[in-house]
Amino acid sequence: MITFNFKHPIHSDYSNELKNFYNIFSKYVKSNDWAVDIGAGVGDTTLVLGELVGEGGKVICLEPSITYDLLIKNIQINKDFIKRIQPYKIGAYNRYCIKKIVTSPQRDNGGYRDWK
Repeated sequence: MITFNFKHPIHSDYSNELKNFYNIFSKYVKSNDWAVDIGAGVGDTTLVLGELVGEGGKVICLEPSITYDLLIKNIQINKDFIKRIQPYKIGAYNRYCIKKIVTSPQRDNGGYRDWK
């Protein structure tokens, strides 16, 4: 596993979490696969998936909230991943309900609530 250049708004050292993500996802995601990261946040999981899919794979990541700009920066500082990661500033929902993303700058994982 490579060491990512990664900026997190709260945690100064996030390397153990990234290693844990890598170990978990490496069981399911292989070279040349395509993966989707819904709610990509700042890109921690996105970068791990980008490493696992390799040059022949693709990661589609969706992030509608204020962390999108940091997601883009984290992708850009990992130059080898720019061609394999495709970010979109959109959310995802199903046809039966709409979810509104609720994100706080003090939290790193955001959340959601029913939109009524």
